[in-house]
Amino acid sequence: GCPPILLTLTGVHFKFDSSAIEPASEPILGQAVAALEAAPAVQVTVVGHTDSVGTEDYNVHLSDRRAKAVVEYLVGQGVAAHRLSAEGRGEREPVQSNDTAAGRYENRRVELHTNGAARGNGTPQ
Repeated sequence: GCPPILLTLTGVHFKFDSSAIEPASEPILGQAVAALEAAPAVQVTVVGHTDSVGTEDYNVHLSDRRAKAVVEYLVGQGVAAHRLSAEGRGEREPVQSNDTAAGRYENRRVELHTNGAARGNGTPQ
């Protein structure tokens, strides 16, 4: 099956059609940095998601840009780049209805997924 989600970055959302990280997201990203520092053996895929506005192909590319923006941010905060990868999943995995503005906002998100088991540091998966 899918690797477990280590952390859903609740509050790291993006404006419509943007991959720019907003300053309001930085405290949440700081929590992600702390979690990654606490589990130094864990490899993580940063998974980006979009709402359903636009074509599926466009949204996959947009979600990939969002995931890469978060990877760049994490690396800039001292997380080792070799521990991180980025993946865009577009609109395929909504957490809310895309029928409302609030739902679309929640669907524009980023999650951190662990890659395999952490070894040697006792960190639970």
